[in-house]
Amino acid sequence: MKFTTSIFLCLFAALNSFGQESDDQIRYAEYWSGVEADFRNPEKSPLMEEDLADFDSIPRYAFNPDYRVEAVWEDVKRSKPFQIKATGKIRQRYQKVGLLHFAIGEDSLQLPVYRNLSLMRNPEYKDHLFLPFTDETNGESTYGGGRYLDVSHPEGDTLVVDFNRAYNPYCAYNDKYSCPIPPKENRLKVRVEAGAKHEGY
Repeated sequence: MKFTTSIFLCLFAALNSFGQESDDQIRYAEYWSGVEADFRNPEKSPLMEEDLADFDSIPRYAFNPDYRVEAVWEDVKRSKPFQIKATGKIRQRYQKVGLLHFAIGEDSLQLPVYRNLSLMRNPEYKDHLFLPFTDETNGESTYGGGRYLDVSHPEGDTLVVDFNRAYNPYCAYNDKYSCPIPPKENRLKVRVEAGAKHEGY
């Protein structure tokens, strides 16, 4: 009887885990579907006119749950505002507000998180935080200038960071944009094989 119960519990746990992963995959597909809808919209798309007609989808890695991590949030207080270097002349002011501590595989990592001081004036973006990063895939399977994540300020001391949603800056598709360049402290010395790839248009 105990043996049968153990098998049932293991099977239930496996099915529950599978269902959770499927939910994450559904959210992954929905997220990128929304991004690609904006790319197809001439009023929102960063693509050049000649590239828009041929656009099909954004090259990306398959969903990988190993790159959806729970990070420990560390507040950074009284950080001085600064301008992040950009690919063009337009630069915006940011303030470092947090430091994320997490692991990918056996690697313990950390990333600073920033608040855009102009964007925060819009009530819609009061909790919006900017997470730029570079990693060992840049210049190979991903854009050489790094990628971005958008996160919200956590209510507690942890935050889920989903690198499956990492996206390219608009300047990866059109050089008319001036895009923030991830600071040196946002360099991850690992391969982040998740999120958007870059194969050119």
